Amino acid sequence: MPKLLFVDTNIYLDFYRIRGDVKISFLTNIDGIKSQVIVTDQVEMEYKKNRQNAIFESMGNLKTFNSISVPGILSQDESVKSINGSVKDINKSINKLMKKYNEIIEQPYKHDPVFISLEKLFTKKSDIDLFRKSEDRYMIRELAEKRYNLGYPPRKNDDTSYGDAINWEWITHIAKLKKADIWIVSRDRDYGYQYSDKSFLNDWLVQEFKERVGKKNKIILTQKLSEALKEFKIAVTEEEVKEEERIIETPTFITSNYSKDEIDKYAMLAKNELARYSKLYENEAVKYLDWSNKVNSAIEKHRREFPNILANATSAAINQSNEVVKILDSVKKNHK
Repeated sequence: MPKLLFVDTNIYLDFYRIRGDVKISFLTNIDGIKSQVIVTDQVEMEYKKNRQNAIFESMGNLKTFNSISVPGILSQDESVKSINGSVKDINKSINKLMKKYNEIIEQPYKHDPVFISLEKLFTKKSDIDLFRKSEDRYMIRELAEKRYNLGYPPRKNDDTSYGDAINWEWITHIAKLKKADIWIVSRDRDYGYQYSDKSFLNDWLVQEFKERVGKKNKIILTQKLSEALKEFKIAVTEEEVKEEERIIETPTFITSNYSKDEIDKYAMLAKNELARYSKLYENEAVKYLDWSNKVNSAIEKHRREFPNILANATSAAINQSNEVVKILDSVKKNHK
């Protein structure tokens, strides 16, 4: 049975966060099997809509340095001159990078290797691709709109468009037409959930695919492009696997691949837990303060009463002593 691959927009945008030659090798691998890659103009639009933002995020820490501040007594030291010279050289290199950065933003057709490579994919427009001139585009849009209005997955809780529904309707349409198995690579939770190292397609999507395409056809969800490429007989290096794992584990991925509702929900849970522990701490602090006040009060009370206790004890001892003396005197008299 033939296999087809659908790569979600978030994977393409993550290419801007991949380091070194791994980025190019991933793009080359996709280009090598582009005849099996399902493309929609929805994915193309989302990529081009968010490309600049993805680049801005990846370049956020690229800033020039100020001169090093040292104590006046060391200002004429040769080491300081050497450091400041190095800072100038570093800033010169950073300015060159920022110039290239601007070129990538302004002229992607010439200077952005990710854009150039993906443009070949977006413009292939084969019979497995959905684009503006496709005969079935209106049918797919109508199905997607109905799907969105009924609340069917794939979609986020705060979605305001039915882009994911368009992609899904096209995937199932092509899978049935080509009698193909489908691999979906996505790091969003629109299609399902990830637990540990595994991805699980949404239960409804699994059922729907079987009913609409066929029980023998497979549909697999993964968040790893490297895993999918292996199924398409593409050799994947250990370096590619490790770099993709690094991307998946970074905080940017975590925040960018959860809906606003989900992030707000977990933020509220964290806030509530913080408030709960703060209340517990406050209660314990009140208990401790109450106990401390009682102890201090007891100490102060005994401190005030101690002189009286001592005086009473002394007086009692004196009186007792006088009584003893009287008894002894009486005994002496009786024995004379």
